[in-house]
Amino acid sequence: MTRTAKGIIFGNNQGAGIWGNPVSHGVSALNWHVYIILCSDDTLYTGITTDVERRMRQHATGGGAKYFRGRQPKALLYLESGHDRSAASKREYCIKAMKRADKHQLIASTANAAYQVKDSLNGQEPILSGTVPL
Repeated sequence: MTRTAKGIIFGNNQGAGIWGNPVSHGVSALNWHVYIILCSDDTLYTGITTDVERRMRQHATGGGAKYFRGRQPKALLYLESGHDRSAASKREYCIKAMKRADKHQLIASTANAAYQVKDSLNGQEPILSGTVPL
């Protein structure tokens, strides 16, 4: 262990940051996703994650966001990938500020990777299934 002006370096610092946290070597930071879920009360929930399947399970079991304590997720309607953490947060903020009609246009757009997920599953519905009437 070595003390420096920036913190503590553990061992020979291979694979560790200045605070002993793992550092990714060659792994893209563009693994954040922005998603929209249709809820049981017909509201639209927007969030971000690095693991869509894990996050959907959390929402379905009432874990994760407090928003799901009184409602259940019905369908994954929109998925947008390829963001870093900062860009995903900014995009989430923009989507949350949209009117409902604009969110439906986004869901229907070709930018929606949720449709690509369905196509890659040979037509099977993604993690949560369903549609929203426009």
